[in-house]
Amino acid sequence: MTVKGRIRYLLYAFECFAAFLLQSLPFPALELFGARAALVLSAAFSIAFFESQVTSVIFAAMCGVLTDISYCGSIGFFSVIMPAACYSVSLLFENFFKRNLFTVTAAAFAGIAAVMFIHFFVFYLMRGYPDGWQFFAKRYIMRILCTLLAVPVFYGMDLLFFRIRSEYMNG
Repeated sequence: MTVKGRIRYLLYAFECFAAFLLQSLPFPALELFGARAALVLSAAFSIAFFESQVTSVIFAAMCGVLTDISYCGSIGFFSVIMPAACYSVSLLFENFFKRNLFTVTAAAFAGIAAVMFIHFFVFYLMRGYPDGWQFFAKRYIMRILCTLLAVPVFYGMDLLFFRIRSEYMNG
């Protein structure tokens, strides 16, 4: 691995840990109507838009563990779901979609909504709690929207990393 690759991976790791620290602060970094953003999910999806499947799965697994630690307290859920979701996103953007803000936002919304819905299904509906859809509307929809608001910020940073890497390799 070249020095450029190591620096890129270090920047991605720094991005994931910075997102983890921001979402773990006692005062909310990004909050709407009492729902906090899962910033690490935004960072993982943003990395998946630019990297290959292997790289995106590795960083998604790391982000999944960080999200499990800070978000739900049960290790394993996001560690399993995030690599699968980011692999799919990376595959789609490598073969079918162009990277622009609209497609990235749409794909991030679909991915974040799918991950959060699966979380809701596993930890709420399968346990048989009453009024599930009201709980989803009150807690999960705002969390999905807050997380989606962070995607353009991480996308901008990763786009900058991608352009610098492309110019450095071509020039």
